[in-house]
Amino acid sequence: MAHSHTKKCPTCGAEIYIQIVPMEVPGGKETEEANCPICNTLLYTAMIDGWFEKSVVSPPTKFPYKEV
Repeated sequence: MAHSHTKKCPTCGAEIYIQIVPMEVPGGKETEEANCPICNTLLYTAMIDGWFEKSVVSPPTKFPYKEV
């Protein structure tokens, strides 16, 4: 079962939907990071055995922002 939530990026102001997609295999947990797909700011860190899928819910509201 996937876990999901939305998070507002503190750098660019975009609202990002983050979904944890588990591999559901024994072992293999690692610390993974979810970065904003617009400005690459770190939004979320978790010890998971899968990956993050991210999508933009609302566009950036802060201009200019530092683009990486």
